[in-house]
This record gives sequence, C-alpha cells and structure tokens, in this order.
Amino acid sequence: MRIRTKTTRGKLKKFLKAAKKENNRENFLGKWTTPGGAGGFDLTNPRLDPVTLSQRDEILAALPGYMLSLSGAGKSFDVSHLHVKDIAIRLSAGTGSLGTPRYYLLIEGSSHSVNSDAILDVKRQTKPSAYPYIPQADRDFYDRLFVNDAQRAVIAYRAMTHNTDNYLGWMRLSDGSYLVRERTFVKEVFPLKELTNPKDFMKMAKQWGKILATVHARSDNLPGFDHANRLNAA
Repeated sequence: MRIRTKTTRGKLKKFLKAAKKENNRENFLGKWTTPGGAGGFDLTNPRLDPVTLSQRDEILAALPGYMLSLSGAGKSFDVSHLHVKDIAIRLSAGTGSLGTPRYYLLIEGSSHSVNSDAILDVKRQTKPSAYPYIPQADRDFYDRLFVNDAQRAVIAYRAMTHNTDNYLGWMRLSDGSYLVRERTFVKEVFPLKELTNPKDFMKMAKQWGKILATVHARSDNLPGFDHANRLNAA
C-alpha cells in the first residue's frame, strides 16, 4: 500500500492534501536560511549554532566516503554534485534522541536558484535501545551484521520506505557514525483532536493498520541485502 491521497480516505486524505498544499521548498528554506538569497544558514535562529573550522573540515573530508554509501539515483552523484554552501549545528531536535550531535548541510540544488537548494540532516547514530539488555552473544551477532550503527539505520530506512530520498546514506566522523538524509520540506503531525467520534477513529485505525502492515512486509525484503546469507555468515 502506497500512502498517498489516492489510496487514503476521510480525514487522513484531507490531511495529506492540506500538508502538500501548505508546504513548499521555498518556505522551508526561508525558515532556516538567510533572506535575500545569500545562500547560508540564518544563525539568528535559536535552533542553529555555527560549526567550528575543524568540524567543518572534518565533515567535508567525510563526503567522499558518504557518497559511496548512496544508492538509487544517488549512486550517480559525485563530490562536485554535492556543493556544500554552509554547515550548522542543529540544536534541540529529536525526542528520544534529544541532545544527540546533529548537523545541517545546505547544498546547491538542481539549479542556481536558492529555492532549489536542499538541507541534509546529519545525525549521529547509537546502538538500539535494547542493545545493553540482550545477551552478549546477541550483541556480538549485531556487531558482525552491520558495519556501524548508521549503516544499520540506512538499511532499515531503505527497507521501510517507498520513495527513499536520493541523499540517504551515512558518513563516519571522529565521534561516531552519522545517518545522512535530506530534510523534507513537508512535515506535519495529524491532529488527533479531529477524531471526535468512534466512526472517525475506526476509519483512521484501519488505515493506520494497513500502513503498519505495509512497513512490516517491506522490512525483510530489501534489494541488495541478503538476510539469509548474512545470518549464515554471522
């Protein structure tokens, strides 16, 4: 099941239509970058901090390795395609990951217009929350299965999404491995307060169930990742 306006109904369909209409790249970039097309992050935004020169140099040096982790259309990119216009530290983001080191990269878009630029979210990955509580043999198995925690997150992301963004990959920095993905300009939360009667709730619950089932069905069917052979090798 592809989750889009054509395959949903009722309040969820209405919500998706409104989210698509009300969000666009130009407005999104306006929230994070300087006005007037200067092409840099707006560091007066309390959710951003400047990077140090050493942090900037380390991230730029990690880009060639990151490019090797891309898939799909991203595999055709080269380092020259990834023209980094600015880098900033992202503050106060996440729920369970609040406080995790995170950076935003502003990159040149498909044209020289600032409204075609993209923001890459670069976030350090850690072990799964259950990792400290499982037997040592299972922890050893996990460590053999994945190159690092960011690679594991990328594999899961690709398995559980239909239109995975072309910038999804990972990079290694001195303090750990980082998941890299494009920051979407369409991000909304469904207003649960609109489910005011049992009929609306049941309609929504059925659609949520289909979405959850779809994700589970995709999760063990990732092209290029042979689960059986990996299990045997581990």
